[in-house]
Amino acid sequence: MFGPEVADLAMGFVLALARNITRVHNGVVGGDWPQPQGVTLAGRTIAIVGMGDIGSNLAQRCLAFGMDVLFHDPHVAHINGTLSGVGITEAFEGGDFVVLTCPSTAETRGIASRPMLSRMKKGAFLVNVARGDLVNEAHLAEALRAGSLGGAALDVFEQEPLEGTSPLRTLDSVIFGAHNGSNTSEALMRASEKAVGLLLSWSAGGEV
Repeated sequence: MFGPEVADLAMGFVLALARNITRVHNGVVGGDWPQPQGVTLAGRTIAIVGMGDIGSNLAQRCLAFGMDVLFHDPHVAHINGTLSGVGITEAFEGGDFVVLTCPSTAETRGIASRPMLSRMKKGAFLVNVARGDLVNEAHLAEALRAGSLGGAALDVFEQEPLEGTSPLRTLDSVIFGAHNGSNTSEALMRASEKAVGLLLSWSAGGEV
């Protein structure tokens, strides 16, 4: 139901990481005039892990930016006859940006930990707009400190709110959200309308 909104946030994170938007903002607020070099999205590869409502909406946005799209989803083989799924290792190895949009399951919990993070391209970026337990935050901080990854953007965390002692808080290569990806006025109205429709159907003796 909230796929477009969460995909918008994921795309915003990709843009912010690519162009160092938060670093520039914080620098200007602090009185500096930073001009860090970014990366062009067109021609870059995004690997989407989970091709449900969020993932498919994100793929559309990335294609509009001229990005190459890889995706991994054990339940989806093809998208619109043009995109074919790849294995999880190929997704992590191939993406300049790896975006997690999958549910938390026994197979996906902790998927972004040391074994897979070490397979990512040097300087690649990780984005998580799905569930906090997909990412081992200690291992992610380790990879960022070592410089093997270029940055990360997280809207969800292993523990929420994010602990004050989290090592991620000390890294300026991380962009934080607050598990707020679906929170738009349009999405809330749509959810409310659906809930009312279900209640009316139930009260009329229909199936919910």
